[in-house]
Amino acid sequence: MTGTSDLTPWLILIALGAFHGLNPAMGWLFAVALGLYRKSRRVVLVSLVPIALGHAAAIAVVVFAAVVFVMAGVLRLAVLARRDEIEIMLLVGANPGFVRGPFLVAGLAQGVVAAGLALGAVELARRAALGWAGSPLVPLELFAGRGLPPGYVLLVLATGVVVSVAAAFFAVRRSL
Repeated sequence: MTGTSDLTPWLILIALGAFHGLNPAMGWLFAVALGLYRKSRRVVLVSLVPIALGHAAAIAVVVFAAVVFVMAGVLRLAVLARRDEIEIMLLVGANPGFVRGPFLVAGLAQGVVAAGLALGAVELARRAALGWAGSPLVPLELFAGRGLPPGYVLLVLATGVVVSVAAAFFAVRRSL
């Protein structure tokens, strides 16, 4: 029986995790339970941060997939719209890499513009949060006190470029 009692907390934790997987909206229950256990409103607010980050990561995966498919579709349409020009270039002797170049550059430009727009939206949201942070109930000084570090800005730009160029490459590769 002692072996069972040692496993009971782990089994409960696994069951709660499975329930959270079935119903992601109930993650706040963990935060409330922890806050009630420690008798602190601050603990509830701080424990909501990892839950929000987990949900943001899940949304980012879906958005990432959508961006790849949309970019690939747009560039595939561009290839199809210039099908005659591409045929002529290939007949004249251009290698497929030379023909792919302009489409890859278009994908690169789209990625840079999209990443710039995303960074602009984050900055606007940060400034709006700073304006709203005067409320004593909102501890946003931890997150909105300063802009994104340059490393994160470069990471967002690099991610946008890599995703868009990869989508462009795969879209053009199938067509040429």
